[in-house]
Order: sequence, then structure tokens, then C-alpha cells
Amino acid sequence: MALTSNDKFSGCVQISNRDECLFKKSYGYASRAYMIENNIDTKFNIASVGKSITSVAILHLAEKGVLDLFAPITRYCDSVIPKIISDKITIQHLLTHTSGLGDFFNHVYSSSHQIAYQELNDFKEIIKDSQISFEPGSKQAYSNLGYLLLGFIIQNVANMDYYDYIEKNIFERAGMNDSGFWFYDEVLENAATAYFFDDTYKKWRYLVNRPLARATSCGGCYSTVGDLTKFMNTLFNGAFIGSELLKEAITAKSELHSPSYGYGFYVSDDEIGHGGDGTGVSAKLIRKKDGIVIVILSNLTNGAYEVESLLNE
Repeated sequence: MALTSNDKFSGCVQISNRDECLFKKSYGYASRAYMIENNIDTKFNIASVGKSITSVAILHLAEKGVLDLFAPITRYCDSVIPKIISDKITIQHLLTHTSGLGDFFNHVYSSSHQIAYQELNDFKEIIKDSQISFEPGSKQAYSNLGYLLLGFIIQNVANMDYYDYIEKNIFERAGMNDSGFWFYDEVLENAATAYFFDDTYKKWRYLVNRPLARATSCGGCYSTVGDLTKFMNTLFNGAFIGSELLKEAITAKSELHSPSYGYGFYVSDDEIGHGGDGTGVSAKLIRKKDGIVIVILSNLTNGAYEVESLLNE
């Protein structure tokens, strides 16, 4: 692949038709320091693709009848954000990025790098005074904070730690044995290091001193191209939620001014899915209308999007 020779891509690609693998290949290096190549089972940080996983967990609880997508979130996460705000916001608003809430990463990265956010509850102090920038449902603005709150809702409704709930009800159910919420600084077998090229010093570098110790409900867990293929196939096989709720999840919500996003998935005429990106991290999860699933994971900034552009040519 020409992209690898130009240092535009390093990672893995898998294309499948339901349970049949049509193409699977790894490229580049998991470790540039030790010249260890990526292999097809290498684990990558999937960034915001994790929002689709959180969304499916919420829908799983809704189908069990233990939460109402249209109820104010005060019912499920009282006192996490101001009540005057949570009374206006529904779970549906959080799922579709129409809550009016914004981000929380600016607060995280402006705090001391000696602070390590390891559990969802560690974020309570910096989000407790959150405000909205518009009336919920009146427009759309991408919100990591909204998906962080979905994690709190899962914990409270299921009476189980968010990470444990996802492990048991998503990863185990789908057979995603190489996915998890490992700490970013722990020794993890067969995991890719996230790299970015520093144009100022003309060097490959990787992040250090990150205040986030591991993923949250808005993204950042580790997975593989094979596991994310299993996730999408399990979703469409009906093992997570039924067909009616799935249809709702992958239908854009124009009534909420969300013309290209459903419940945790971007939606277009011919595909659904999600992307994720960050410094040294890039991921794409796509399911075409005909059932073809494409997963692209990269340990380079924008790497997955480079491959997606190539596939669309």
C-alpha cells in the first residue's frame, strides 16, 4: 500500500460480508522503537468508535425496560450535572448529540497532569457545574460530555461499574476477547503505540503524561479489526437488541435536528458507522447497506481516514 511507504498509514484493515472475511491485512509498525510490526490481532485505541459501544449498551437496557430513552436524565444520574439542566435533557438527546452539552476534555487537559482520571466518578468534580449552549433538541453539536453521562446512567441503572457492564454484556456476548479498558500505561501484549509526526522537530513521537488513565464511555478503549467486525455482526444478528430498536438506532433523527446521526451511529443513504480520531489514533467502523463491514484501525493520526478515502476512490 502506497500510504504505508509515505508514512500515511500504519494499522489493520478488515473487510467482511457478514461472517465471511473478504480481506484482512496489517501494515506498518506497532512499535517504531523496537521495529515490531502490526499483525492482524494487534490492539488499537479506537477513540470515539467506543460511542457506538456505549450506545448499544444503553439500548440494551432500554429494551429490558429499565430505562426510558425519552425520560429526563435526572431520573438516572441525579446531581452529576445541575438539576435545572438535567431536567431538560433526555437520554435520546445524549445519544444524538442534541443535548446542548459540550466537551469536558479542555477541563481535563488544563488540570494538573499529576491527576489521573481512572474511573468515571473521577470526572464528577469537573462536570458538576456544566451548562448547555442551546435548548436540548433544537440543534446538534458533538458532545463528549453527553456520552460520558451515558456511562453514569449505565452504572446507575445496571448497578454495576460501567467497564464491567460493557465487558459482560457487549464484549463477552460478541466474543470480543481482544477488547477491553486497559490502562494506557500498563504493559499490554500486542498493542500498538500511538504515534504522531512532529513537524517542528521532524521526529516521530508518542504521547506522555496524559491525564486520562484509560478509556471512558465516550471512547478510547482497545479493540481489534476482528473484534469490531464481531461487534457489528452481533448487533445486526439481534443478539444485543431487537430489530425494531436497531432500526431506530440507525435512523437519523431529523426531528431533533440530527440529520446524519442516530443513536451512536453516523447514518447515510448507503452506510452506517462511526469514526474516531486523536493524536496518534484513528479508527473507522463502517457497515454498508449490503451488509459489508469495513474496519480500519491505525496508530497514526488520520491513518484510518486516509485508507477510507482510498477505498472510496
